[in-house]
Amino acid sequence: MILAELTKAGAFTIATTHQVTLKAFVHETEGMENGAMEFDQATLTPTFNFRFGVPGSSYALEIARRLGLSPAIISDAEKMAGEQKSRLEKLIVDSKAALNCFRNNYR
Repeated sequence: MILAELTKAGAFTIATTHQVTLKAFVHETEGMENGAMEFDQATLTPTFNFRFGVPGSSYALEIARRLGLSPAIISDAEKMAGEQKSRLEKLIVDSKAALNCFRNNYR
């Protein structure tokens, strides 16, 4: 994999992805870190806050739904993405919410 080779060579690399398998690979690989730009879940707009060490969530389908893309197309995309991706995305969102709650209550 290209990212593994770049890391072995000592390169500083920034890559963006919606691929769940790549997020997991980075999490499990020494010398690599996940990061995410936060999104306001209510408005689906970026907050421009960066979270180091946490994989980001993909809001592509939610944004597409909000912009009026056909519900049938979105449904097909959700089926193709699969249940595991949905469960992982929910875990990421729930983890971020718990972290924010902790930060807000224990500062």
